Amino acid sequence: MISSTLSPASIVDDEAYVSMITAADPRLSVVPRTTLCRAITRRFSDHQVRVRAALTDVDVCHVNSAMWTSTSNEAFGSFVVSWLEKNWVLQTCVLRCCVVKGRHTAFAIAAFLPHARFRAVPESRGCADR
Repeated sequence: MISSTLSPASIVDDEAYVSMITAADPRLSVVPRTTLCRAITRRFSDHQVRVRAALTDVDVCHVNSAMWTSTSNEAFGSFVVSWLEKNWVLQTCVLRCCVVKGRHTAFAIAAFLPHARFRAVPESRGCADR
């Protein structure tokens, strides 16, 4: 829920959130924020490794980026790649999603894209700079 709604991780420390989870099912407990952040980071890193491995056999892919503001009023940017597998199944994966410092200005976007590309695209697949 935290990832899909882009809620801040600090929500798990909120008494109202903990009460809501407890009311929904008293057997459930809420993990501490540090545990949640480590789990999300580890899971996303594993995801990136799997996607990079899948991209090694891809000749052509489409890369897209987007920026938006979350409900907690933070600017986010994403770097998404799509490709067709040999059996014509479309695959789309998020390679990078992070908080972007500052407002959605051309300068912020220009600073985000090279950083996101460098961290997301496998070195053997690099992008041509023009």
